[in-house]
Amino acid sequence: MIDNLAEGRIESGSKEAVTGGQLHDYTDQQMKLVLDDAKKYTDDQVSSLVNNGVNEAKSYTDIKFETLNYAIEDVRKEARQAAAIGLAVSNLRYYDIPGSVSVSFGSGLWRSQSAFAIGAGYTSEDGNIRSNVSITSAGGHWGVGAGITLRLR
Repeated sequence: MIDNLAEGRIESGSKEAVTGGQLHDYTDQQMKLVLDDAKKYTDDQVSSLVNNGVNEAKSYTDIKFETLNYAIEDVRKEARQAAAIGLAVSNLRYYDIPGSVSVSFGSGLWRSQSAFAIGAGYTSEDGNIRSNVSITSAGGHWGVGAGITLRLR
């Protein structure tokens, strides 16, 4: 072992001897640089993975909510069409004079949805039986209804 040496140069091409202290300090400094780089790399990778995961989850959730919103809008539109159909059919009126046949037209509008209805009614000669049939349309869809009334007394 050689004691009390002057510190040598630590650089490319140097042929000078280095001391234990220099070796320790240099190794410590290099390890700090390596560890700092490794920590930064790991932090960047973890952050990137977390951000990508969060963004994918957010995108998936946004798509599902948008799909749900469209479904709700479709249900709302169909419910409004049903209300318009109810208004149209409820405005059909038939003659109840015995032996009569009558035709009726009705329409309905509810919150920007419209419907129309056409119906025919018949009252028997003795007035004890009354029947009717109706056809209605809203939003390009059709419906049919029929009814009969029997007089018991």
